[in-house]
Amino acid sequence: METQPIAVITVPQTEWQEMLAVVKDTRDKVLALAAPEKKELLTPKEVCGILKIGRSTFERMKNAGTIQITKIEGKKMVYVKRADIENMLTA
Repeated sequence: METQPIAVITVPQTEWQEMLAVVKDTRDKVLALAAPEKKELLTPKEVCGILKIGRSTFERMKNAGTIQITKIEGKKMVYVKRADIENMLTA
């Protein structure tokens, strides 16, 4: 096995911290771009899957006002805002 020469480079700590911040920021941006896009509006079926509840429980929560629904004009389907469900889960 051939030995490789090692180079030691001295960098001031402030420059190192700045460089590290740039790398972390770049990583976060790449991860955000690579993440699957989340739908803004969810169907009742998707909400039931996220909350691990049945459709009848969804209907009870909707009727009680725990889950707010949204209707799109011209469509019969009801939707729930993803942000509302995420807020429910973190509350």
